[in-house]
Amino acid sequence: MNKSPQILRGSLLFVFVLVLHALVFSQDLYTARGYWEESNKETYRKIKQKEKVGDPLTDNEKTYLADFEVYLANYFQRLSEAEKVRYEQMKPEWDREILSPKKPIPVKEEFEWRGRDRLVNFLYGAVYGTSLKWQRHFKIMDQAHLY
Repeated sequence: MNKSPQILRGSLLFVFVLVLHALVFSQDLYTARGYWEESNKETYRKIKQKEKVGDPLTDNEKTYLADFEVYLANYFQRLSEAEKVRYEQMKPEWDREILSPKKPIPVKEEFEWRGRDRLVNFLYGAVYGTSLKWQRHFKIMDQAHLY
């Protein structure tokens, strides 16, 4: 019985499924939302605001600003036409996300034990304790048989 055709067929099937999965679930590297997020990074916005107000920029800030603006220009250039249109359409909505106040996540003051957690913990403790008891019992029995 020759298994090499089966192995070859299985390998080809695996590679085909892997490539198909990669094609179906892959995302474009350059997206409209990605460009918007990059152009709204906190450091960039702060330096840009500082420049707009007329405050003097340090050499590091000037270098960062120049490099980052070149990066943004390249990013925008690499966007597909559909993504550029989407960016122009969605930019006002995405900008509102920054301006809208963040909703605080409610934090419970103390941890609540639920009944299910208590039952699971009790059962785990009972099984663990019983296993220790039986382990000790069998260890004593094994030692008794040795003598």
